[in-house]
Amino acid sequence: MAYELLGTVMEVEREGNVINITCENAPLRLYILGSRLVRVRLAPFGFSVDHSWAVVKEDWPETNFSIEEDEETLEIHTRELKVMVRKKPCRIAFYDRNGRLINSDYEPLGMGWNVNCVKCWKRMPRDEHYYGFGEKALPLDRRRRRMEMWNTDAYGYRTGTDPLYVSVPFFIAIRKGIAYGIFFDNTYRSIFDMGSSSEDYYSFEAEGGELNYYFIYGPSIKDVIDKYTELTGRPFLPPLWALGHQQCRYSYYPAENVLKLAKRYRERDIPCDVIYLDIDYMDSYKIFTWSNVRFPDPRKLTDELGRMGFKLVTIIDPGVKAESGYKPFIEGVKGGYFCRRPNGEIFFGRLWPGTCAFPDFAREDVRDWWASLHEILFREGVSGIWNDMNEPALLGEQRTIERDVIHIEDGKEVAHAKIHNVYALLEAMGTFKAFRKFRKNMRHFILSRSGYAGIQRYAAVWTGDNTSNWEHLWLQIPMLLGMGLSGMPFIGADVGGFIGSPTPELLVRWYQLAAFIPLCRNHTSRGTFDQEPWVYGEYYESIIRRYLKLRYRLLPYLYVLFKEASEKGYPIMRPLLFEYQDDPNTYTIDDEFLIGENLLIAPVLKEGCDKRLVYLPKGTWVDYWTHKVYEGPTYVSIEAPLDKMPIFVKNGSIIPMQPEMNYVGERDPDPLTLDIYLLSGEASFTLYEDDGVTLDYVKGIYYEREFRCRRTEDVIELEASEARGKYVPSRKSLVFKVNLVSSKPKSVLLNNKILKAVSSLGDLKEGWHYDPNRNILHVAVPEKKRGFLVRIKLH
Repeated sequence: MAYELLGTVMEVEREGNVINITCENAPLRLYILGSRLVRVRLAPFGFSVDHSWAVVKEDWPETNFSIEEDEETLEIHTRELKVMVRKKPCRIAFYDRNGRLINSDYEPLGMGWNVNCVKCWKRMPRDEHYYGFGEKALPLDRRRRRMEMWNTDAYGYRTGTDPLYVSVPFFIAIRKGIAYGIFFDNTYRSIFDMGSSSEDYYSFEAEGGELNYYFIYGPSIKDVIDKYTELTGRPFLPPLWALGHQQCRYSYYPAENVLKLAKRYRERDIPCDVIYLDIDYMDSYKIFTWSNVRFPDPRKLTDELGRMGFKLVTIIDPGVKAESGYKPFIEGVKGGYFCRRPNGEIFFGRLWPGTCAFPDFAREDVRDWWASLHEILFREGVSGIWNDMNEPALLGEQRTIERDVIHIEDGKEVAHAKIHNVYALLEAMGTFKAFRKFRKNMRHFILSRSGYAGIQRYAAVWTGDNTSNWEHLWLQIPMLLGMGLSGMPFIGADVGGFIGSPTPELLVRWYQLAAFIPLCRNHTSRGTFDQEPWVYGEYYESIIRRYLKLRYRLLPYLYVLFKEASEKGYPIMRPLLFEYQDDPNTYTIDDEFLIGENLLIAPVLKEGCDKRLVYLPKGTWVDYWTHKVYEGPTYVSIEAPLDKMPIFVKNGSIIPMQPEMNYVGERDPDPLTLDIYLLSGEASFTLYEDDGVTLDYVKGIYYEREFRCRRTEDVIELEASEARGKYVPSRKSLVFKVNLVSSKPKSVLLNNKILKAVSSLGDLKEGWHYDPNRNILHVAVPEKKRGFLVRIKLH
């Protein structure tokens, strides 16, 4: 179908930070929201109420910019950008302050529309790469791909299946080391064609609404992510226990079996913090109920689990069973809370309990009501909520709610076609309200299968119903990396695969990878073999135990990354290009990744392999297991028998680690060890801690301290700043573990006071110990608020 285009610019008018451009065929608006952020809004059928479920920032500071206009062009100059609007015909281009072209409309088309859609075409340079787009079962670089945004229950998906559960119409482009982002904030079904149809242009389009996009100039990827999550909301800071290992299956019941599972974890010395209940805990699969037969005393269950250090998370689907006498259904009908057909009748669809009605989460009063329904769970000691089937998915031939079903948005009727992609986000908003209503000052944990831009404000997200095979072991990496680059840092995949059962080798390799993924949850379907860590015997179990214990030792490091994510939106699990965007070799690497900027993880992804090729970017890298030193950029072949996954530490790293434990809070994390990898020069790390469970950190009750290390040929200095914040850690000591020290020190001083050497590391309380076999120096000092300096004389 042909498209109508903007035509010639007829008139330009400035109103504050808005540039109104009247074109021959439609009005266009440019919003200058910052020196690197511009909103483009085309409404061929008239501008509607300016509303977004994704965008939360409204108080943009005034941006200084100037306008130059002549008969041919309109130029808008900010501190970092030049926006050029060519008038005949209307086309937009973005340049940096040095005049370098960053992005431009595709000259023959630009922006257009017809009765079915709005569309934008962009020039596509031959060497530009594209990342993000939310959840996509594709390699990391999405150039030449066509992707659909329409939340879909994609059971049994594989590489190339599209669409999936989560739609985030945002991407990051990189060319010659320069990054920009585009967020197309349109909730209708949309298509991104990133060179699938042409090598000359890419395009994005939607089946309704406005052509409404935000152009975000980097020039770094970090700048783009920071600005995007400022726009759509910062990720939430989860409770510390949610970073632990989590165990789930469809389904654990009755209550006695749940307790047996928990006891087995503790008896087998395997770390785990969370157990999930799937739909079988309910009475006939009706949400917000408990089965009196399978779970007659939920509070007793959660109390017993709590004494063993476990939190309980329960599943909730959006379908409310249509049944007389069922309180949620009665209340929903009485309040008019359910989605309706155009003729006014309640829309019904089939889910696990049978015929169901579906709440209209676009209404705030419905979200308030939904929040109130969670009381039956929270009063029984449930700690987290798992939102499933919220694409929304239906059973049978009718896969989802029909597109003409009516919602009420801002007091006006709109079709489900507009709400579909945000349905899960709106449900998460209601679930979040439940936590604030019933758990007050406690942090929330919501796990959602579906979402839209902004879901990071409320929920962790996992990659849905994956499969127990080697293809999916690899596929989870580019999927999760893409989600991280889409503003969602708290992400994960079902460990071992949901569909089918893994071999012993596959389960071990999956756990090695999952130990470094933000959300570490084992989950499998009904009818599959068990896949808990111990199912294949002690040899495989011991390897899994080793990696889970390493994860728990690294929780202080992971928690710092989560805090950074809550402030800047940065992913925790990062593609190499995130830290090395000047290195084109990193642009397509999706079989290894970084945790923060310091740890490089290179999992084994092929059956029967006992070695793999690893790319190490620029800099010095240390093999975590052997301490062998490598200089990048380089490719290295690394031995990787089943019990070893290659891990590298970047030179200049300080990694905080805690003692081994089997659940968060099992014991005081004392001492805190600062694992230092520095051959020469300087290293620094800012440690962040709080109580890990409440919202008190927003009141200043936290602990923050900067640690620095300086190393020359003769001296190592370890310096700690004065601790900031009102939180007081319970530990008594800090231990500096200095790696790659080839000789015993001549002396070690704390604030010019001589520290004594001890002969055994087990006796180290205050002083130092040197291990000549491993070339490691440990220095223990008391934990005190004031700053201090440790000086180590090597020669």
